[in-house]
Amino acid sequence: LCSVGALLLAIPIARALVPPAAAALGIALVAFSGPTVRFAIEAKQYSVDLFVALLLTSLFLKTGRRALTAGWMALLAVAGMAAVWLSHPSVFVLAGLGGIVLFRCASRRDVDRCLRMTAVCAGWVASFALMYVVNIRRFIGSDFLRDHWWAGFAPEEGGILVAARWIGGRFLAAMESPLGFTEPWIAFPVFAVGVLVLAARVPRVLAILGVPALVALGAAAFGKVPFQGRLILFLAPNFAFLIGAGWEAIRGRLPRLVRPAVWILAVALLYFPARGAVETVFFPRRLEEIRPLLAHMAQAHEEGDRIYVYYAAVPAFSFYRDRFGLEEVEARFGISARPFQGGWVEPDGEGPSDPIYGRTDPSYWVPYAEDLRSLEGSRRVWILFSHTINRHGVDEERVFRAQLDRLGARLQRIEAPGAALYLYDLSR
Repeated sequence: LCSVGALLLAIPIARALVPPAAAALGIALVAFSGPTVRFAIEAKQYSVDLFVALLLTSLFLKTGRRALTAGWMALLAVAGMAAVWLSHPSVFVLAGLGGIVLFRCASRRDVDRCLRMTAVCAGWVASFALMYVVNIRRFIGSDFLRDHWWAGFAPEEGGILVAARWIGGRFLAAMESPLGFTEPWIAFPVFAVGVLVLAARVPRVLAILGVPALVALGAAAFGKVPFQGRLILFLAPNFAFLIGAGWEAIRGRLPRLVRPAVWILAVALLYFPARGAVETVFFPRRLEEIRPLLAHMAQAHEEGDRIYVYYAAVPAFSFYRDRFGLEEVEARFGISARPFQGGWVEPDGEGPSDPIYGRTDPSYWVPYAEDLRSLEGSRRVWILFSHTINRHGVDEERVFRAQLDRLGARLQRIEAPGAALYLYDLSR
């Protein structure tokens, strides 16, 4: 529902900001983007991020055309205060668009409107401060975020050239996700043309589309929130409309004889996102399918069986456990000893790495080995893997399996997409 609502909101926003042909192309890119379609059919928060960002943008556009009455101030305040609880990225939209309103009021020396908007923004800040204390302070800029989304953060070392390369790389990567271009170099030049054309002709529109992205990029530069992938799905319409504006500018500048090439470009721009959307709908990704494994475990279960759940599979196992009648079976949840910053030994091209352990600090594996040894003496132990870490040359399922093979005999192995189940005899 949020994705459908987002698409309905995107149509009038696109019409208000860019020419009709550019709006049509931009809306098509949003509608056919593989990532937007994927998260429309998954029970994750990213489609909510998209909807909330467009709703706030719609309110902002209406604010520019009307007086800041008490009623409209109350609506803006409540919408922004609620948005930060529904969608964390809404903070970037509120900061960007609210800053634009305040800048315009100050530049026009409209003191009354500036004070009214400041009061609205104060409500947003108070709501965000409460949400920060209650919710997100534990993971903003955390080691987990920096380890998992390392490419989305600015390099800690390097000069202006390194920073510029990172910024360009982030916008290039945004063409792939969230827009869905498997060949991002097709879209990126058109995107750049759109930015330049709007900067020269309609800087107000560029500010509306670009400032929230710059605020989010700034948060990544300061090591708070990564600028990457699905975490910036809320910016997909902004990028799509900029691509539409770039395509429209190219269409208007080409001689009549070569204008058919513009339509070839439009088809090329739509092809890759549309292909990803079709694949998502008709050939949906199957990720971490532990249900058939739990069904097998429930059917083959014997009295005295134990279950060891790999630490990253615990949430999914806990969710489905009761549905398969495994609530009475003794289950041990594995520990998480995986390091974040500093624990990995980055590949440097010098010397071989262990085919199982990759390039890691050897002490990293000691707690895991001790945790698995606690299972010794059990005749039948089911080992469940899902969401297995496979990074920096390390496949943790292989590491655990190697240790278990030393401790006992493997009796069964059943695999499913993104998950695996083993039965071991550790009694000897």
